[in-house]
Amino acid sequence: MKKVFILFFLLQGCYSNSRSLIEIEDTGAPTINDAVLTITKEEAEDCKYLYRTGLDDWGYSLAYSTTRVIIELKQQAYVSNANAIVITGISNSKTYRNGYDQERVYVNIEAYQCDFEEGSEI
Repeated sequence: MKKVFILFFLLQGCYSNSRSLIEIEDTGAPTINDAVLTITKEEAEDCKYLYRTGLDDWGYSLAYSTTRVIIELKQQAYVSNANAIVITGISNSKTYRNGYDQERVYVNIEAYQCDFEEGSEI
């Protein structure tokens, strides 16, 4: 019985820790995804081009690294008064570092300032 309890405790801990990395609490407050939208190149035709940049990140999960890079790029865009980005390229690679497989992701974006109509769907 003691072994079953320990196994259950360990599995529960792993499950709750992995969930906390990807779950985002919905507080109702605006997020960076509300302030800076990801749009297509065609949707950006009527917007003011601000700049082009890129960022990379290393991690143990390609999806998690990509998410972190896009959030960071959106935060940079927000600081420069951009309200939209176009993702122009994503590349990734895998390497063995410090005894672990690590994934590198590089994301290129263009930042825009757009006049979105109130209630428009983009």
